[in-house]
Amino acid sequence: MTTRALLIALCLLAALLLVGCVVPAEDGATARTAPQTGCRFDSTTQRGSLDIDVAISGSHRTEVWVDVYAPGPVKMDYYGKVLPLPVQSQFNKRFTNTDEPYVHQTYSSYELKSGSYRVTARYGSKDYEWTVQIASGEAVTFYVDCG
Repeated sequence: MTTRALLIALCLLAALLLVGCVVPAEDGATARTAPQTGCRFDSTTQRGSLDIDVAISGSHRTEVWVDVYAPGPVKMDYYGKVLPLPVQSQFNKRFTNTDEPYVHQTYSSYELKSGSYRVTARYGSKDYEWTVQIASGEAVTFYVDCG
């Protein structure tokens, strides 16, 4: 049994326990799979200005809500609920290498700073959350694939 096959088997076991797991993709990259949502999560980091984008793909891409929360002092609404960063723009696009459609969300770099960002994805009534450390001079894209 290969290492990847063993990790997939462990992920299926984790699904029974309703916890997330990490499975290497075919190309050796790592991605999180959340059994509670049935979605796969990944991110890439490139050198550049501090920048955050989200790419939501899969057959259920229009049913997925992704929010990004900044580190440090947070903005709250009238009721004390922490507010996510506002989405600056959202476009329907296609990946250039596969022609697969996705929803592309961008965030204003004006509001971004280095630190630990919290990302949440909601699909149906299920939520999945993870954190990513982003340093100054890093451009990060979060990938969410549901379906």
